[in-house]
Amino acid sequence: MGTFKTGSAKMKKITGILLLILGTVFSYAQQNQVDSKGRKQGDWVKYYPNSKHIEYKGTFKDDKPTGVFYYYEYDGTVKMVANHNPVTGRSEVYFYHDNKAVKASGIFRNMKKDSVWTYYSNTGIISKRETYKNGFLEGMVYSYYVNNMKKTSPQKVCEEIPYKGGKKNGVAKEYYIDGTLKKECIYKDDKLTGTYKTYLPGGVLESESYFYNNNRHGVGVFHTASGKQYSYFIYGEKVPQDDYKKWLEKCAQNKVNTNLPK
Repeated sequence: MGTFKTGSAKMKKITGILLLILGTVFSYAQQNQVDSKGRKQGDWVKYYPNSKHIEYKGTFKDDKPTGVFYYYEYDGTVKMVANHNPVTGRSEVYFYHDNKAVKASGIFRNMKKDSVWTYYSNTGIISKRETYKNGFLEGMVYSYYVNNMKKTSPQKVCEEIPYKGGKKNGVAKEYYIDGTLKKECIYKDDKLTGTYKTYLPGGVLESESYFYNNNRHGVGVFHTASGKQYSYFIYGEKVPQDDYKKWLEKCAQNKVNTNLPK
């Protein structure tokens, strides 16, 4: 009877191993399937080229990612998790630092960035917030001070830049950590065009100049304790004051637009 029991136990163990192997093989066989139209269906696992390292895994339905997908670095650490809704085209996405802290979070809609995206340092401090519309930056992008900040500390804006249609447009500002203005400038279609001012701590005006099409243009003024210092520019080229005056006279004579502020 004892021999019978021992044999029975061995058979159960062998049977269990076989079932596990067959189950694994069956499960693998069900992965990476396409239908008669060539559309991905069911569970998929993609590997990095010429390796056994997983790049991503998730589920497809009619070639569309469905539900939670995991994306990995080559060393196996998770770099991104996305929850896809194939009906609405909305995907909630989280990127991760190497220490597993959230690096960025936001929404993709039909595979394009949409709504508010938030970025974090590896210590969990918010470093930036930006808004997207149909894949393009739209509205104000805020950057925040991170060094020596705590999660419980109020956010301190270090820079704000307005966007329209994916390009910088409008008045951009930079701040000292105490909230006073450090720099103010104007963008038009991604290029500096307009008044450009810098400030010393405490709000004291340091310099003021003008830009046209991303080039310093016209008269620049630097404010010092001993008085104002002037520099002269023609479309980015610094020139002597006399050459600047001659250029203005020549433009006036030939009725050429100087592209200087009125």
